Amino acid sequence: MNRVNIFFLILFSIAFLFACSDDEPTNTNNGDNKDTTEVDTLDPQIDPDAPFITGIAGNVTQLIMGNGYTIQGKNFGTTRGKVYLANDVVANTGKWTDTTINITTNEKLAPGKMYVVNANGKKGNTFSYTVAPNSMYPTMLLIKGGTFVMGDNSSTIEASKPEHNVTVNSFYMSASEITQKQYKEVIFSSTSFSPDDEDCPANYLRFYDAVAFCNKLSELHKLEPCYTIEDPYGELTYGEALHVNVKCDFSKNGYRLPTEAEWEYAAKAGSNSLWGVPEPVSNYAYYGMSGSSSRPSKVQQKMPNAYGLYDMNGNLAEWCWDWYSNSYYSTNQSNNPKGPSNPSADSTRMVKGGGFRDGLEKLKVASKVELHRIQREIFIGFRVVRNAQ
Repeated sequence: MNRVNIFFLILFSIAFLFACSDDEPTNTNNGDNKDTTEVDTLDPQIDPDAPFITGIAGNVTQLIMGNGYTIQGKNFGTTRGKVYLANDVVANTGKWTDTTINITTNEKLAPGKMYVVNANGKKGNTFSYTVAPNSMYPTMLLIKGGTFVMGDNSSTIEASKPEHNVTVNSFYMSASEITQKQYKEVIFSSTSFSPDDEDCPANYLRFYDAVAFCNKLSELHKLEPCYTIEDPYGELTYGEALHVNVKCDFSKNGYRLPTEAEWEYAAKAGSNSLWGVPEPVSNYAYYGMSGSSSRPSKVQQKMPNAYGLYDMNGNLAEWCWDWYSNSYYSTNQSNNPKGPSNPSADSTRMVKGGGFRDGLEKLKVASKVELHRIQREIFIGFRVVRNAQ
């Protein structure tokens, strides 16, 4: 082949390559030219009439329970629609314009995403937010189950005898007594406490107030409530709760009061001490205060026990689930005992731990007092537990 033929062959090849090339992408949509890429249908460029959140006034991205905020954006409409927060909780809305919406968060606030649905039913984009640290999530410590000696043969309290071996399953327990801040953030209650200090334990609460708190906290955390509260006369809220009946399903995964056995096991914390902590007990407990001006102290100011639990001795005595009985120990209930099951109408509930006005004797882990379930006292509070399984 001469040089001329080779030259023309090269030119032909180059021309063929250019002819086959194209600036347009290969069409794989059977000629309909539709883009198959998934797009956010809430993008205002795709649906220009959908609500669109651009942010929260003040560049806020972290919300606080019970606070008010202004959502900014467009296409909200001038007729009120709805604002949805995480878990599809409907926010309380105030002033509503096409570009701003005033909302107030409530006790159901959880971190996640919010979106707006306008009055025409159009759902807008999602806007992510976090929640400021709050007390709706008490610190829960794992208490590994085991067998221990429950009771105290040296006690002057008949119900604390005889000593006997008891086995409890693993459970979680709140590191401290439920505080006033925790109680108010869950219940949104106007309950009066003494002293009025959000870091002090919640007191002046009946047994029924404590179990209602547990159920509400379980619901907020998407857990199964443990308690069925039969309240035929509305007494739990408006009266002295004489007719209220409470049943506990211990198989549920929600929050509840500890049984006496769980409480005593956690308070002993593997120790042989009658107080569950080394002496001097004053390093671990507020107690022995006198006078009408004496008050509970803030939680977690003393040293914790070996399990990391604060104020198991003193500060406030704590509600337990069990009905009070002088003879229950003689029934030899040794595996996760839950107290007497058939109380009389005037039966009292178990209170453990001793309070800020008590002496050392009442701070012993096996010590206990009985309190009527409708009774409120300055020296009574509670902490919560959950099953570990």
